[in-house]
Amino acid sequence: MKFTVATQDFIRALSDVSKALPQRTTLPIVQNILMEVKGGKLTLSATNLDFSVKETILVDSKEEGSCTVPGKALINVVSVLPPSTLTVEYVSNTLRLVKENGVYSLVTRSAEDFPRFKEITSGQRFKVKREFVLKGADKVSFCAAREDPRPFLTGVLWHMAGNEMRFVASDSHKLGLWKKKLDISADFQAILPRNVFDLVKSRDDEEVEVLSGSDIMAFYFSDAELVTRLIEGPYAAYEEVIPKEEGYVFKTPTNEFISTLRRILVFTEKPTYLVKWHLTPGHVTLFAQSPEVGEATEVLDGDYTGIEMDVGFNAQYLLETVRHIDSDEIVFHFYSPLSAVVLNPSETPEDEELLYLIMPIKLE
Repeated sequence: MKFTVATQDFIRALSDVSKALPQRTTLPIVQNILMEVKGGKLTLSATNLDFSVKETILVDSKEEGSCTVPGKALINVVSVLPPSTLTVEYVSNTLRLVKENGVYSLVTRSAEDFPRFKEITSGQRFKVKREFVLKGADKVSFCAAREDPRPFLTGVLWHMAGNEMRFVASDSHKLGLWKKKLDISADFQAILPRNVFDLVKSRDDEEVEVLSGSDIMAFYFSDAELVTRLIEGPYAAYEEVIPKEEGYVFKTPTNEFISTLRRILVFTEKPTYLVKWHLTPGHVTLFAQSPEVGEATEVLDGDYTGIEMDVGFNAQYLLETVRHIDSDEIVFHFYSPLSAVVLNPSETPEDEELLYLIMPIKLE
């Protein structure tokens, strides 16, 4: 195997496939990147056994072949090379990187030892705009659990219901749901690891082709491929926890509310970051207290139309949520001191819908 390649192209491709390199593993071969040269193209592949990434770039091929090389070492060398042309050759079980005034030799292992991508034998295939996938994932993925004994809560649900695309995530304390009408139709539910969307984000393709199987999903780009194992479901019946009634409505300017929360947070305590809401017809008052800092009270701008009640919320959850709402106003729907509050933007595109649920903290 021997080829020359522009270092900028090599670095970009290595950066993409490196997203699949494992942080820790008991299988040393998956710390390597598979390199294959054929027909004037270099294909790089990496896997952590949960998801795999493959990317192809054009090279000046002198000799075809394949091998695997330690991924992090290769990236650490190539990423600090100046823009130039690099010669790469496989000689006597080593991969030599040759530049004008230096040679770097890396140990290799046989390409035959590298795990192969699992193929999807049947499933639903369709194309969708990449920006729609990224927007849906961005709007809800922060709601997913970092760790949970119920694995499905650590992922993002992609639910295609006819011509409606939905993304859902929840950690049982908060839930996000984004919907969009499409001009395509498919029907499946797939729970994806959140880091899968990092690779989708790194591409610049306008569209991505998706193939959804029973336990894996593949994303096909113009010069790259991502195959991910799906998180075992089923997902919780999220539609059942969303109130059908409008509830007691409170509208407030988004930016002002964010500023208020940032001030109030100073007076909250870990781990609950409790902020007490006092709702009375006409206005809403927030109160927080900390023995070490002091206390704060602030009346929110906006009009509340509902019954009087006191309810508590985690201010961190609120702040994280409202930062994902793009409209000038936030609409809150209250139901009772022990019921989840529904948040949604005052305005959304005609073919989209976004809402969040946040569970309250029981007040003593």
